[in-house]
Amino acid sequence: MAHGGNPDEVLYKPNQAKEHRHPRWLILDGKTLAWSHGRDQSPSYKGIILAVKYLKRHRNPIILCVPEWMTKHEDAHHLDALLQDKVLLFTTPSCPNLIEATEISFMDALAKTINALIVTQTGPDTWSEPLASILQFTMTSDSFMLPRDPRGKHGPTLQKMLQSARVPNEYEVKGKVTHV
Repeated sequence: MAHGGNPDEVLYKPNQAKEHRHPRWLILDGKTLAWSHGRDQSPSYKGIILAVKYLKRHRNPIILCVPEWMTKHEDAHHLDALLQDKVLLFTTPSCPNLIEATEISFMDALAKTINALIVTQTGPDTWSEPLASILQFTMTSDSFMLPRDPRGKHGPTLQKMLQSARVPNEYEVKGKVTHV
């Protein structure tokens, strides 16, 4: 070997160029958050607020997707506060008691376009790529929780899933929404 170097040094040398990680976009399924907190009796916007507060601690940018009827609900003023907190809000046409294909397909397509995670309780079999972009939550009383090991003992940790090598900025995301 040239310069008298040991070939094993090259193989075991730590990687000098470490990949910089950024907080990954999270798409919140507002409907399942609200219904989960309302214990499937009525939508509770407090469930959405609890999730946003929890996820803001991780410094992840958030997109809240809610069906159009939720923006007309008597408690919809809570959504205005989230907009002021720099949470992007997208509405999808929907029926109040059913998960419509338009909601799921919009969130699914957006997640693929911007490499985001979808925070939902809707089962993985509903989505086109069940494990790739789904992050299921638990809601108990006034506590929102995510598992530390969402993919099990041998999968990536929550911290690893909440990061990405490249994250589009808000303007890029808004631009890509028109193509979803």
